[in-house]
Amino acid sequence: MDNYLTYAGHSLHEVVEKYHGMKDYAGSLYSEAMSQYRNMATGGDGGALHYWPSDWAARAVATGQEIKEPSCRSYNYPNCPDAFFQNVLELLDEV
Repeated sequence: MDNYLTYAGHSLHEVVEKYHGMKDYAGSLYSEAMSQYRNMATGGDGGALHYWPSDWAARAVATGQEIKEPSCRSYNYPNCPDAFFQNVLELLDEV
């Protein structure tokens, strides 16, 4: 496992615990999140958000991104390395 233990102020273990809880009470959301994480672990964008958040244009400019429909990764995880998603999947036994 690579040494990506934090991202955006969240420890890898905090993220894993969040998803452990989600798996228990919101299985379909968990499945969707794991699908997105699998995609992002291999360099993908996690898919489109299918909505335009009110703060997206400002966030896109601030992070040097093109102003277009945001993806899961561009909105929620800008500049997050693939290894972070790989680590989460490994710790959740999803690989």
